[in-house]
Amino acid sequence: MNPSDRESIYVRVSDREGNAFVCPLAALQNPATATEDELDHCVDDATTQRYPAAIQIRGRA
Repeated sequence: MNPSDRESIYVRVSDREGNAFVCPLAALQNPATATEDELDHCVDDATTQRYPAAIQIRGRA
């Protein structure tokens, strides 16, 4: 996978409180344990549901 492919892949992650986010895979070191700093690059899951065709999401991290 080249770097530009990785930048266009988004995954769903949750923080410790259970809030759901959609994040670019390139912004995460480990999607299963996203840090608060990494979540700064993410969008709240509810926001992405307004524009479902604009972002391709691959599975749940």
